[in-house]
Amino acid sequence: VPGPLACPIELALNAYVYIALAIGCGMAALFLTLLFWPSRQMVFLDKACIDQSDAASKRDGIMSIGYFLKKSRTKLVLWDASYFSRLWCAFELAASLKLQDESGKLDQ
Repeated sequence: VPGPLACPIELALNAYVYIALAIGCGMAALFLTLLFWPSRQMVFLDKACIDQSDAASKRDGIMSIGYFLKKSRTKLVLWDASYFSRLWCAFELAASLKLQDESGKLDQ
């Protein structure tokens, strides 16, 4: 006995086709977006990018901060009262100020 919510089998099969088509189009759009996205931004987070456990690796990371600052277009400082209590924060800020040109942009 068909009830009020019963639908023909053809309609149910068509729904599966449309669902598969929607998922396929979504996956294709995701793949194309990731493949052709124009921006290639990188983020350097000193605490995460400089090895804190090995002294030699930490030294090498600190010595290469200038390179990362030189290649950076912008610098975001998360300022709080303890900012200058950490020597590497003062070093990074001083180095980025040294690399700036007169317009306030980092030299490239």
